[in-house]
Amino acid sequence: MTTLLLDNLEYRYPGGAPVLQGFSVAVARGERVALTGDNGTGKSTTLRIAAGLIEPLGGGVKRRGTFGYATGGERGLLLRLSVRQNLAFFAALQGVSPEDPLPELGLTALMDRRVVGLSSGQKARVSLAVALVHGPSLLLLDEIDAGLDPVQLAAVDAVLRQHCAKGGAVLLATHRGLLQVDRSVEVTSCH
Repeated sequence: MTTLLLDNLEYRYPGGAPVLQGFSVAVARGERVALTGDNGTGKSTTLRIAAGLIEPLGGGVKRRGTFGYATGGERGLLLRLSVRQNLAFFAALQGVSPEDPLPELGLTALMDRRVVGLSSGQKARVSLAVALVHGPSLLLLDEIDAGLDPVQLAAVDAVLRQHCAKGGAVLLATHRGLLQVDRSVEVTSCH
């Protein structure tokens, strides 16, 4: 069953060249799909369209179920709050009770630390925990592997594998290709 269908997407930033032209990808339950390609080819834009943060100029988006969106940096996190407060805030937005994040993410010792003082790899793991807080069926992950050391990378990979084993789906943008995926789809430049 398809969890996400992006069909024939078209996008251009105001005053700029086309970023996406006729781009399509489908992600099924249990599948991990990587968007690959050079800088500026539209990987992050594709994820923003999939999350409903920006509207495509053409084409369509069909999502089945709920989704979580995370970036590999601090975007989307409340930097002055602790990890625990971030999880509680985003859980409340989704109408769920915050629970301790997956132990595999290694955040237990960081729960009372402010996000602003965390490393980039720690922030990426907090961002993933926030995306997972409401039990979404689809994860949209933008460069979530940025800043992760080999141990953290293995932990994130295990969490994504577990998510898909439970029937979830993952669409992630990456340059590095260090996370395990079922298939990769290259996003190429339109200009």
